[in-house]
Formats: sequence, C-alpha cells, structure tokens
Amino acid sequence: DDPEMIHTGGHHYKEEGCVACHGGPGISPAEFAKNMQPLPPDLTRAAATLNDTELYWVLQNGIKMTGMPAFGPTHNEEELWAMVAFVRRLPEMSQSEYEKITEASEGGGHHQAEGEDHGATATRK
Repeated sequence: DDPEMIHTGGHHYKEEGCVACHGGPGISPAEFAKNMQPLPPDLTRAAATLNDTELYWVLQNGIKMTGMPAFGPTHNEEELWAMVAFVRRLPEMSQSEYEKITEASEGGGHHQAEGEDHGATATRK
C-alpha cells in the first residue's frame, strides 16, 4: 500500500517493457505479444491468482520456456518488491492512475545494471 513503492514499481513496469507484453489499465499489449506462445497473462487478472511471494519469485527468476525474463540479476530486492506492490495494485487501477504513476516516475529511481548504458543510442549509416 506504500505509494512510493507503487510509483517505483510502476516506473520499472514501464521502463522494463512489461506493459508491451502484459498491457496495463486501458492499454493493450503490443502486437508482437499477441503472437507469443504461451500468451503473456493479463496481470489485472493473473495477479489475483498468486500471492506476493509467488509474484516476487516470478519477477526474480522469470519463467522458463516463455518470454518472461528474470529481473533478479538486474534489480535488487527492494526494486523487486516495488514491482510486486505495483502489480498487486493493477487490478483496481484506472487508466488515468496508471498513466499518472508511470509518468510521475519517469527519469528517477531506475536501477542501472553494471555495463548498462541508457545514453543516446548511436545511429548507424
């Protein structure tokens, strides 16, 4: 229920591309995600079937033979729990609340993995 954790988790959800596969309140998954096998679950429904520890485990370890990556190697325990807090809130979140949380969090608090460069991408000729 901590608003700061939910905002941090929302930032990671958007920054790491979770919304592309899982969608969000009022936001459909990207076209490529609709062709994934198995389909990424709609977290507004799927989150209700897992407890917090199970959500944390999935985020930390990923799920083999799916497109769900492991975020444990690039995110610390606090960041993973923030992502759990955000996912836990998704079922009751409106589209405007989702947009407010993810926009308000932009630019701050992102964990940068060693060797990860978030600078401008080079253009190739």
